[in-house]
Amino acid sequence: METDHYVVLGLPSGDPGKKLTDADIKKAYKTKARELHPDKRPNDPNANINFQKLQTSYDILKDEIKRKCFDDLLHFRVQRQRQSSQVDSRKHTRMMVDLHERECASKLAREEGDRYAWNWIENIETTLEIIGNNNLFWGINFGRYCCLGSLRRILHS
Repeated sequence: METDHYVVLGLPSGDPGKKLTDADIKKAYKTKARELHPDKRPNDPNANINFQKLQTSYDILKDEIKRKCFDDLLHFRVQRQRQSSQVDSRKHTRMMVDLHERECASKLAREEGDRYAWNWIENIETTLEIIGNNNLFWGINFGRYCCLGSLRRILHS
């Protein structure tokens, strides 16, 4: 991610940062420089790097032309972020609508499948009633009725 030089110096970024005077920037730099100087942080292995970042940020913000370019860059980043979030919002809405449509289609398919299963059970029951008068098929019918009971329980759940 790109560095926000105002934040590095501990200053407000964006529109409030544009309104800061050179004296405000210089004061913030001196305060941060005392805090981040490598001599003040002998145990910090990143002390030199952090101090160099601070120096670079100060050099950019104290130069009027570089500061103007940086402010324009920040403005562009904010615009790009807004556009990106709007696109993300639209994608999210489309995904939610698609999910809802799929859930509805799935529910309809399940209801249709349930109707088909109930018709199938009724056809088997009718067939078993017709065959049931013959004692020879009693064992087969008993097994089928057990299966039908299981199917009914599944469909009711």
